[in-house]
Amino acid sequence: MSELATRLERALRDAGPRTVISGAFGSVDGHALRQLSVDFARRSASMGIGPGDAVACIARPGPRMFALLAALMARGATVVLGDPRVGADVLAAPLAAAGVAHIVAEPALWRLNRLAPRRARRMERRVASGTAARWSLGSGSLTGAMPFRPLTTGPVAPSAPGAELVIFTSGSVDAPRGVVHTTASLSAGVDAVIGLIDPRPGAAVAGNQFFVLLPALCAGASVMLLTGDAGRDVALLQRLRPEVTYLTPPALQRVLAAGGSGARMYGRVFTGSTPVSAHLLRAAKA
Repeated sequence: MSELATRLERALRDAGPRTVISGAFGSVDGHALRQLSVDFARRSASMGIGPGDAVACIARPGPRMFALLAALMARGATVVLGDPRVGADVLAAPLAAAGVAHIVAEPALWRLNRLAPRRARRMERRVASGTAARWSLGSGSLTGAMPFRPLTTGPVAPSAPGAELVIFTSGSVDAPRGVVHTTASLSAGVDAVIGLIDPRPGAAVAGNQFFVLLPALCAGASVMLLTGDAGRDVALLQRLRPEVTYLTPPALQRVLAAGGSGARMYGRVFTGSTPVSAHLLRAAKA
């Protein structure tokens, strides 16, 4: 089992009946998320996923996605992560990555590509066709998924000994490139984020980015998933009052605008991933 999977499993075991993920969907406790990860590991084994296999996972942060990540890493697979909220070029790259044998995507993505191809083109949510086995992430299990429409494939992911996670980034102008994380780099990254946000066990950490939420879970924090809809997120932040919030600058700007003069931010607020203006920082502090 990978170090990251071990850390996450330990945190969920320690959390027990305490809520570890909450959001507009409701909440999930440590027991339930740990059991879901065990179920996914068994299902992954029955699908033939084993050590060294590359699996593309296309889904937004959520209980099933975190459980799947832990399960695949525990199986020794290399996870090629893709976010359906990004543009088509970045989304296609994980699916064109060298050696990907399985593709797991959230059900909404499969339905969109099967039932509304024109809308899928407009929304840039198509996925690449190929020979990989396709699976749907939903209803607590992995089931066979519908065929999907083709998309021109992007550059392949680089390979590296001991690769655990591959994340694609396009920067601002370049074609998507795969960033390969090994056990050592993942552990260092998780420790760096934990050191920055310093969440205490059980503290609420709000956001919708994997690179913040996964370390928070490993540290024993309770993750609050934001939706990306500014109005709904303002309501969640006002109701749950997280101790730590991470938003990208555009998301923070939208939340501040949607909240108006009567809304408040609670705890510590972090922003980054793109340039941050002094004006935005002053608005958030106010």
